[in-house]
Amino acid sequence: MSAFPTARLSRVGNRLLLLGGLVSTVTMSGLATATSAAPIPTIATATVLLVTLAAQPAQAQKKSRAEQKLTLWDLDRQLAELATNSPMDYMATAGIGYGITGQSSYDQFFRRAAVAYGGFYYGNRLVTEATDQLKRFARSKAAVASLHEEVVALTQEADSTEWTTEQSLAVLKAAKKRDELSTDEKLYFLAMSALLAATVPVVRASVQAAPELLSTGRDLTRRIPDNFDIFEAPQMGFTVNRSIRQLSAIPGEGSSLLESLVVLAHGFQLLSAED
Repeated sequence: MSAFPTARLSRVGNRLLLLGGLVSTVTMSGLATATSAAPIPTIATATVLLVTLAAQPAQAQKKSRAEQKLTLWDLDRQLAELATNSPMDYMATAGIGYGITGQSSYDQFFRRAAVAYGGFYYGNRLVTEATDQLKRFARSKAAVASLHEEVVALTQEADSTEWTTEQSLAVLKAAKKRDELSTDEKLYFLAMSALLAATVPVVRASVQAAPELLSTGRDLTRRIPDNFDIFEAPQMGFTVNRSIRQLSAIPGEGSSLLESLVVLAHGFQLLSAED
């Protein structure tokens, strides 16, 4: 891994985006000062109260809707150094965020849930990219005369569009042995090998954290009425349930994703290793 040309991928600092807005607040003291010259009629008093109450949900929404955007730096430093500001920085456009409420138990859950889901999301995107490119490279070797018989044997005469990941890796290993890999292919295998290796522990952490986070999320949902007022509670319920929905796929799909990552990481490492 130490031979990986990290200079080929840009490295940038942590760019965190805080979403929020300014909300104007109407206070009773300000209105009382403006109307102190004369008694406030009953209807006017009711109007003042309504205006004041209307301002409170806006404050609550601002508080519960403040959201920090997840970046690769939140997932893993090594992963960020390899892929930030490159085509492999899937987090830059993923739009995964976590809420900030000011209540530590909820804020910790939101951030941990976002990191777990972000790792799972990134792993899925990377597996799709690596698998598609691997199969494209492998199919290109089907026309190489010196490899024809070996390719037929390795793939059991299956159509190249139906080759599995394992068959594609076998074809490319045969091509490497016969020195039929191009310079671009070798560089791709080297770069992707490092990226896959860095992603494996990130996805493993997501898989391990998901069950406990789901339990925590359900518990926090039950406690919303005790921790937030009637204006904050609906938005908070939506935010917690969003995190739970995102996490819910990890226990069922995470193990197979991790297995695919490990297979690809090992295969790309062999393809990029020096003979």
